[in-house]
Amino acid sequence: MKKRKGLLTKALDSLIFYVSLAFIFLFPLTFLTVTTEFVSYNKLILALVTSMILLFLWVLKAFVTNRLMISRTKLDVPFILLIIALAAATYYSVSPFTSVFGAFNSWHITLFEFLAFIVILYAMVTNISGWDKIKRLGLAFFASSFIVAVVNIVVYFNVFDNNDLASKYSMLKVLQVNGFSPAGNTQSVILLMLSAMFIGLFATYFFYKEYKNGKGKRCSLLCRQLQLY
Repeated sequence: MKKRKGLLTKALDSLIFYVSLAFIFLFPLTFLTVTTEFVSYNKLILALVTSMILLFLWVLKAFVTNRLMISRTKLDVPFILLIIALAAATYYSVSPFTSVFGAFNSWHITLFEFLAFIVILYAMVTNISGWDKIKRLGLAFFASSFIVAVVNIVVYFNVFDNNDLASKYSMLKVLQVNGFSPAGNTQSVILLMLSAMFIGLFATYFFYKEYKNGKGKRCSLLCRQLQLY
């Protein structure tokens, strides 16, 4: 029984890791040409679906192990204050529906989106540990950021303008639109590139230090854990 429970727990941990890995890689790249708004709306849907999947797996793991664990991080208080601020802004908003769900071409930052990111973050930091897994998450983010950078360069130099291949496929046809980026607008691209740079520098310093001290194989994304029941 214990062996079966251990195997099921490992399987759930693996599912949480791979769902998180897929989300980190896909989120900067996600766009669809079948929707009226190509980028932001589809990223919002991806975040909501991912948060629901991770929350389901997290709760299922709690039932299997009879323990509900959650990580404590240094961002707990700022996140709580932001949630309170967003909830208050939604309550007193002229259009609460828009504040919760967003509106056309204005999907950021809504209460649902912020809560989805909170769930994703805490599901990851609570259930993912180990140098190898964290390294793979980082590589997924950097690979995605690199692809976004390449796409932006291709669009900037009009590589697909008057291209027969792009005219046949709608996913490539958007590359003919001046200023298009899978990350969103220019501000989103700048934020993504800066995030990749600073996270890369921080990760290089922090994990090298941890690994050098012999903690690299056990390092995790969290500070400490609390058992809720």
